[in-house]
Parts: sequence; structure tokens; C-alpha cells
Amino acid sequence: MAGEVQNHRNELVNEAAQRYAQAYLKGQAPDLDTFLQQFPGLEKEVRSKIENLQKVDSLFGDLRRIDESELTIADNLIDKTVGHFSNHRSHRPRRNGRCL
Repeated sequence: MAGEVQNHRNELVNEAAQRYAQAYLKGQAPDLDTFLQQFPGLEKEVRSKIENLQKVDSLFGDLRRIDESELTIADNLIDKTVGHFSNHRSHRPRRNGRCL
């Protein structure tokens, strides 16, 4: 019985976080404190889940900000040595005469 109650509680927390996340991704996120008032007794867990979602989103946001000029730098490393790392074609693992 206790397991069922905890499962129901987890479902409510996940549903609340999902509702917030959907609004957040549309750029329509409500004030977090106001939103949490809808979930008495679950505020701490819902807040934690939402804050974790926001952290993950910010990490992906950083990745989206990489522009093509930064990506072309990687292309320029072919056949170069950086520190102890060598990216020369002749040093790459081969199978049947082909680079892996």
C-alpha cells in the first residue's frame, strides 16, 4: 500500500514537472513559485525536478550556441598534433588497409 501511495505521488510530481516543462519550452513558463502553489505537499519535489530540467536545458542551450566557425576548427585538426595527441591519418587504426 505504501508503495502505491509513493508511486501515485511520483506520478503527480512527474505530471506537474511535465506541464511546467511544456510551457517552459514554448517560452510561456509561469512563475515557479506561483505554479508550485497548485501542488500542496509536493512543492519541494516538483521544484527539484523542474530545476533539474532547467539545468539540462541550459546545457543543451550552450551546445546550440556553437556556431559553424567553431565546428570548422575541428576539421582543421586532421593530420595535426596537439600536445601528445596526434590525429595523423597514418596513426589511425586500420583494418584491411582502411581507417576505422
